[in-house]
Amino acid sequence: VLNEGKVFYDLGANIGFYGVLAARLVGPSGHVYMFEPFEPSVKAIQKNMGLNGFTNYTVEQVAVSNESGEISLGMGDNSAKHSIEKAQDSGESSFRVKSVSIQDYIQQNNARLPDVIMIDIEGAEIMALEGMLGVLEKAKPVILCEVHWLGDAFPDFVEKKIVPLGYKVTTYEGGELSREHVRFHAVMRPISPRV
Repeated sequence: VLNEGKVFYDLGANIGFYGVLAARLVGPSGHVYMFEPFEPSVKAIQKNMGLNGFTNYTVEQVAVSNESGEISLGMGDNSAKHSIEKAQDSGESSFRVKSVSIQDYIQQNNARLPDVIMIDIEGAEIMALEGMLGVLEKAKPVILCEVHWLGDAFPDFVEKKIVPLGYKVTTYEGGELSREHVRFHAVMRPISPRV
């Protein structure tokens, strides 16, 4: 899906592996926006992009959610397992980070609209999608989403909020979304063009 001039959003960019691949694919006329709340991972992104000589990117040290403000980031046993927790649940194994909705981010930064969005945010997928519904309606990006143990909540949300925006949603393999509490990958493809 990504080629010269396209725009890629990576939500939960970790150390920037997919950002590096995307930056090469979209070329100098394209752009990569990476969102990662964990500071050591942000530094790794900057280093990895620099080692590859890319300048067609923006990295933001924020968590993506349904609203902008602050939220707690729970610490996993490695950076790929950090996750957003409800703000009131913060404890020893969490710390406060800035949060942003994609809708707010685009408006506040005059950011380019996405052609492809990748979401890997350890269970906060619904919150992130809620914060970009207007963007999805307008931009019609392809969305690649790793779903983390959400059970019925994810397919129910997709059916109620994403499908009406003109999307077909399946697993990567083309099957129905799982309703079990498992980890799987979903792809959301627009069936109608950008407005």
